[in-house]
Amino acid sequence: GEECAEDEEDFDDVLKSYAYSAADARWVQTVHREVPHLEGHAMVSFGAFALLHGGSDADYEVRCESYLLTVNAGSTATAVAPLATQGAAPQRMRHGACRWRDTLVVFGGQNDDGLYNDLFMLRREGGDATAGWGWVDVPARSALPPPRSLTVLSAVDAHDASDVPSLALFGGAYTTNADQRSLGDLWLFSAGVWREVPLAGVPPRNGHVGGVVAGTLTMLIMAGAAGAGAGGGEDGSYDDRPMLLDLENGSVRYLPVDPAAAPSTRYMPAGAFRVAAARAFLLATGTKRLPGPNDVFELSLESGLP
Repeated sequence: GEECAEDEEDFDDVLKSYAYSAADARWVQTVHREVPHLEGHAMVSFGAFALLHGGSDADYEVRCESYLLTVNAGSTATAVAPLATQGAAPQRMRHGACRWRDTLVVFGGQNDDGLYNDLFMLRREGGDATAGWGWVDVPARSALPPPRSLTVLSAVDAHDASDVPSLALFGGAYTTNADQRSLGDLWLFSAGVWREVPLAGVPPRNGHVGGVVAGTLTMLIMAGAAGAGAGGGEDGSYDDRPMLLDLENGSVRYLPVDPAAAPSTRYMPAGAFRVAAARAFLLATGTKRLPGPNDVFELSLESGLP
């Protein structure tokens, strides 16, 4: 990530990462081995470990490497180590990513050549923890969503034995005439086919976080920018309202949240966001203000789901 001191305008790349335990509200700083400074990378939790991919390094070079972050329960530290992967890894930053079964799935993102709308999977083929992983290009038998970065990609619960994931994709950013703009579209991917779900009254958003609530066909979206420009821009706007998107009919429902208890406005929140067991966690910082906040919030969905 990047960090800045109070009242400073310049960001410095920082090589720090942490594991957070919601059970006892405890942060544990990781131990690194051969990991560069990164910004705009994807990181997805698999429980006892997390996979990290891509991003831009301290020299503004977009990377294609992947790393394994191991979380040791009860330990005072975790460890990050490079993965030995097979296949052509996508060279990306600010891409969408999610967990599907025991596989990392990534969509789109950007590098020096522009924006992308392709789909890749990183799955374990065997070997030890840091070996035996392979990249697979996932083909589509349909038209693709428009290229984008800063999007949300999430797995949809599927009870079949398909070797192709079921996914939901919402929003993101694209560039026109050197200006960053927001997208407000919802796409579903199933059995190798992309399908757009028509939305009504949903503002575009990029730099947001979210995911499909486990066991439902509902997608929760939080934070991000609704307007034009990076982070909303001078003429844009941030969007604080948590919303639920119905993946079947495209309807939207904004959750009533007590402003006094809600997170402050933020864009591109760092850390982790997970929707499971009707609880969502929004961790760490966003960049609306300098320096960004470093707090942790939990949103309970018991009263917010149909």
